[in-house]
Formats: sequence, C-alpha cells, structure tokens
Amino acid sequence: MLRRCLVLCLVVLFVLVPGSQALAKGSNAERIRAELAGLHKQLMEVKSAAEAQLLQARMAVLIQELERDPEVQRNLAELKARLDAKVKAKIAHDLANNDRLPWSTKTVGKPGPATGGAGSAVGTALLPEGESVVVASTVRWDLLRRGDIMHVNNKKFFNLYALYYSHSGIYDGANLVYDSNVDGVRLRPLSDWQQGQPVALGYNNRRTYSERVAALDWAKARYGTDGSTPYNWNFLDKQTDSALYCSQLVWKTNLHLGDDLDSNDPDYAWFLFIRYGLVGLAFAYYAVAPDEIYLSPLVTYYSVGTG
Repeated sequence: MLRRCLVLCLVVLFVLVPGSQALAKGSNAERIRAELAGLHKQLMEVKSAAEAQLLQARMAVLIQELERDPEVQRNLAELKARLDAKVKAKIAHDLANNDRLPWSTKTVGKPGPATGGAGSAVGTALLPEGESVVVASTVRWDLLRRGDIMHVNNKKFFNLYALYYSHSGIYDGANLVYDSNVDGVRLRPLSDWQQGQPVALGYNNRRTYSERVAALDWAKARYGTDGSTPYNWNFLDKQTDSALYCSQLVWKTNLHLGDDLDSNDPDYAWFLFIRYGLVGLAFAYYAVAPDEIYLSPLVTYYSVGTG
C-alpha cells in the first residue's frame, strides 16, 4: 500500500508541480521520451538476447541525446548527488556494523584497524555521525558465504536502468554464483564476476546464515540450476515464477523468507521518471532492479569495490 501511495504521489507531483512538468514538456525531450516509451514496451516483449541488444542500443543513443538537455542534466546531477550521499551513508554504516569484518563495531572519534586482511588496500570513510571506519578498497571475495547477495555493474541488460549496479546474484559456495542470465537460471563460476568491475557483497540482515542458506536451497529446488527456468524479458512482471531475471531471482529467494528487498526507493523512482517519464515510474513500482535491492535497508554490505 505504501508503495502504491508513493507512485501515486509522484504522478500527482508530475501533474501539479510546474518544475516537474518541465521535465517532459520540451518538444525534443518529449519526443525522445515518447520514443523511449515505445522501445521500452517492445523490450518487455522480446524473446531473445539479440532482439534486446538491438533495442537497448537504440535506447542508449536516445538517452545520451536526452541527457544533453540542460534541464535534464541539472535534474540528474541534483538527484545523483542526493543518491550518492544516501549510498555513502548506508555503506559507511554497513561497513561498521556487519558480521564479517573484524572491526565491525562503531568507534567514535577513532579509526578502525590499519589493515583489511591479506592483499587489501584500505582507506577511511566518514560516517554521518562523525564516526570513522576503515574500509577495504578491494573486494573481499574471501568473506563470501553461501546465501550472500552480490551485485556487479557489468553493463548488460539492466544497464539502462542502473545508477550503480546492473546485475545481481546469490553466492552458492565452492566458487559458484546462482543467477539468471540470457540462458536462464543457472550456477555460474565466480570468476565471471571477477572481471575488474564494480562489485558489492552483502547479506539479508534480518536472517541468520542457516535461514539464508535454506532460502537459497529452496530457490535451487524450485527454479533449477540448468537453465530450465528461462530468462524473464518482461521486467515489469516480477511476480511470475515461469521466468526470472537476475534481481527478480534474488528478490524471490528472499521473499520466500518473508523479506521484501525491493526498496522502491523514491530517489531511484525519480531517476527513472527523469529518463523515461511515467513509464519509468511504472518500472520503478512493478519491476525490481539491482539498484532497488542495493538500496534496501534489509541488506547489509561488507565489501564494496572493484573486483
């Protein structure tokens, strides 16, 4: 109900507030958003990666054109600054309060340990309360446990909707990741994620390790590990079990525990509105993007870096 109210409020804002209407009124911006809306609809109906890639390539060109508009640039810059501040505060808090890092207790007015483990470079991040914590600047793959949530920005299918991450999965142990890609839901090598791209590692903070593992095992039994559950090209239909995209799989696995990791973050919804208009708001509510899980307060991150 709260999420429905959020979307309704944003629509009302769009209709009533002159500044928000200006986002869609410019003739060129309006034309671009109209074409993006049509392409977005086609994207939800594709049946192959090749079709999706062609549509996304055209959408990327249009987005670049749209973001050359000074008003769009200004709104995106303000939004990005707000989201970056929110993310910085969340990650600093998470790094100081988790069950993996040896210094994961808050320390007021003093830094954490001088090292972050073998091979880890470290730096100091400032917490909102003025507390400081030392954070690893490289990905702590050694801290992964089964059931952990993983994000990567691999510039693939969710890239058009991504501010931070475009792909999500769940660690299954033994250097394997359970995720969904163009060939369906499968177990894939961890090395696919270790390509020097932005990565975030975390876990559902409402559940114990055994509960997270049980949810993962439930998902593997329900959706398979060999591609028998195909990729879901209709991102708006996150409720279906017959096909799954990457973040939908992560969302479903945790929803089995009773935990909704789809944050429906209002700033992320506003980002999609700036880019796609009302189509973006529909996406923010009905889909579950990697960034929406990344922004969830129910996920604690213990490693964010480039891996």
